Order: sequence, then C-alpha cells, then structure tokens
Amino acid sequence: MIATVAVGKGTVVFYDLHLESQGSEQLRLQQLDEVLADAAQYPPDTCLVLAGDFNSDLRVSQLKQKVIHAGFRSVIDGFPSTKAGGAAKDGVFVRGPVQFDRGQVHPDTGASDHFAITSYLSVSCLEQQGKQQ
Repeated sequence: MIATVAVGKGTVVFYDLHLESQGSEQLRLQQLDEVLADAAQYPPDTCLVLAGDFNSDLRVSQLKQKVIHAGFRSVIDGFPSTKAGGAAKDGVFVRGPVQFDRGQVHPDTGASDHFAITSYLSVSCLEQQGKQQ
C-alpha cells in the first residue's frame, strides 16, 4: 500500500509492505523491485518511508541489499529479531531528508506474531518543499 500524505506544504510518501510469505525469495525480490521502481519516480529530496514485513530474514536476504542500494537507510542499528525464533523479517527504512532516532524493536507488545518497530522521525523535507513552492 502507498500513502502520500500532505503536511503543510510538503509531502511524505509511505510504503507499507507485506511481501509474499508462501512464495519463493525470487517472488519477494520481484515484488520489492516493483516498489523500488515506484519509489524511483520521486526526486532525492522527497521524504520516503518504506516499512513492513519482508517475509525473509533481512540479515541474510538480498532484499536488504536492494533497499540499501536504492538509497534507503534502516532506522534500526543492525537487524535484530522481529519475530519469535530469531528472524529479522521486518524493517523500517527511510530515504531523502529524513532523520531518525531511537529505532528499536519491542518484543513484548503482543499485538502480532511479529514484534513492533518504533522510531522518532524528523522530516525536514516538509520545510524544503515548502520553500520551493
């Protein structure tokens, strides 16, 4: 799902992912390629947030390398477990003039079979976009 949110005179684009869990890694790579192709339409000064369930352990998957190669940064240091059993299946990534702080995984929320990820985001692109218009 994609949400383009207007805030003041700026825009933040959110991608909410849930890549295929029953298919192959190749299928997930193809799904991610579609998302990254869509994200590529936005200039570098656009604030983008890409978050969700990658259904693959991001510590060893090619998915992580594709996201990083596309200019995104993880809001969490390293890739800690986001699911019981130790897999790092979920991630939050940002691109553009987005700053983040205190990214962490919360294994004790109980809201899902996955652990919640939180981070404080500061989107300076809202100020920059407002100056351009």
